[in-house]
Amino acid sequence: MNWIEKHMKGIVMFSAVFIALLFILLEIGRAVKTPNTVRDSGGALADDSVKDTAAQSGYTSILSDLMYSQLTPEEKALYVMISEGVLRIKKEPDENGTYPLEEIRYEYGRLSGYSINRALSAFLSENPDVFWISNTYTYVYGNDSTVLNLHSYVSSDTCASMAQELIDVLHVFVENLGSSIDEYRREKYIFDFITDRCSYDFSASNGGESWKTYTIYGALVEGKAVCEGYARSAVKLFNLCGVDCAIVNGYLSGLSSENSNTHMWNLVKIEGDWYHLDITGCDSDTLVGYQYFNVTDEQISRSHQIARTYSESENNYYGNFELPRCESDALQYYRIEGYRLESLEPSKQSQFPPAIVAAVKSGSDSVNIYVDPSVDFSEAVNSLFYRTPYLFSRNLRLAEKDISYNFDKENTVFFSDETTRGITVKLF
Repeated sequence: MNWIEKHMKGIVMFSAVFIALLFILLEIGRAVKTPNTVRDSGGALADDSVKDTAAQSGYTSILSDLMYSQLTPEEKALYVMISEGVLRIKKEPDENGTYPLEEIRYEYGRLSGYSINRALSAFLSENPDVFWISNTYTYVYGNDSTVLNLHSYVSSDTCASMAQELIDVLHVFVENLGSSIDEYRREKYIFDFITDRCSYDFSASNGGESWKTYTIYGALVEGKAVCEGYARSAVKLFNLCGVDCAIVNGYLSGLSSENSNTHMWNLVKIEGDWYHLDITGCDSDTLVGYQYFNVTDEQISRSHQIARTYSESENNYYGNFELPRCESDALQYYRIEGYRLESLEPSKQSQFPPAIVAAVKSGSDSVNIYVDPSVDFSEAVNSLFYRTPYLFSRNLRLAEKDISYNFDKENTVFFSDETTRGITVKLF
C-alpha cells in the first residue's frame, strides 16, 4: 500500500466516524426538540376517587381517543400542552369578563389555524370535564413558535368549587351503577341518569347567554342543557364505566342547514359495534322516547345530517374526524326492550298485558312496543290507538286486573317512530 493509499484510507475512516458522530448529535438534538405527545389518561378533573369507586364495581375507566389518534404529531403535542395548561387560570378577568389562562407556547414551529382548531376540538370533545374553557381563543406566531391564548369563564376559585360539584354528581353516578353489568345495561343506566337529571334548555337555544348550558356542568349539576351539554355528559359517563364514546357534529334535517342551527350527539361502542345515540333527541318533558337509541348510519340519516369530515383544503372548521361505521341494529332499544307486536289479532296478544304490568312494577312511567316487520306499522298505530279494536286500551284493562290500578284509557299519550318501528306509550 503506498503513501497515498494509506492516507486516503485514514481520511475515509475519519470521515465515516465523523459522519456517524454528527448523525448521533443531530438525533440527540432532534430528540431534545421533539414535543411530548404522550397523553395523560387521568384527565384534567381530579376525580381519582370516582374512578376508584368505579374500579371497585368492576369498571376500568378509559379516555376515548378516536379524535386524538387522528391528530398529526404536531397537533397531538398541542393537545397535550392544552391539557397541561387548562388549570393555570390567571387571577384577574380581562375586559370581556373572562379569565385568561397562562399562554400555551408551542416552540416547534408555526401551527396553522386549522391544526390549532383540530387539536383544541379534539381535546374538549374527549375531556368534557374541562367545562370552563371559553370557545373564543387567539394565537400569534413567534420566529419559529406558536402561542395559543385560552380563556376561562370563571376564576380559579370558582372553577375549583364547580369542579367539586361535578365530582359529587359523578360519585352518585358510579355508586348507583351496580357491579359488573354488561355494556348495554350501562348504556341504559347512563341514558336514564342524564334524562332524569337534565331538561332541555329552550331559553339558551332561543338566544340565552348562559355558557353552562353547553357543558357537562349545566347538564348534570344545574339540570339544564342543550344538545352539546347532553353529548359531552355522555362521553364522561361512558368513559367512567369503561365504554368508548365519541361526539358527532351535525344538523337536524329539515330544521337547519350548514349555515344555521347545529346539533351534537354521540357514537357509542357497545358489545363491539358502534351505534348512534342522540339522548337530546329522545328527551322530552312529556315523554322520553328511544328512537335514537343505538341506531345505524342509515337510520340516523333520515332525520340527521352528519357534518363533513375536517379538511384543510376545504377550510372547514366545523366538522368531524373520521367516524366509524354504524351498521348493526342488534341493540336498538325497541328491539331489546319493547313488547314485540307480531299480530293485530287481540287473541294473539297474551303477553301484552304482562308487559304493561312489568313496566309498572319496574317503576317506569311508560311501556315500549316493537312492531314486528311482518306487521304494517301504520296499521299497527291505527289499531292500537285510533280505531276498533283499540288494542292498547283493551290491554290496559286486562293489565288493571293484575296491579289494581285504574289507567286513563281515554287520554293516551304516545310517541311512534317508523324508522325504528318503535312506540312508547305514557302510562301515568
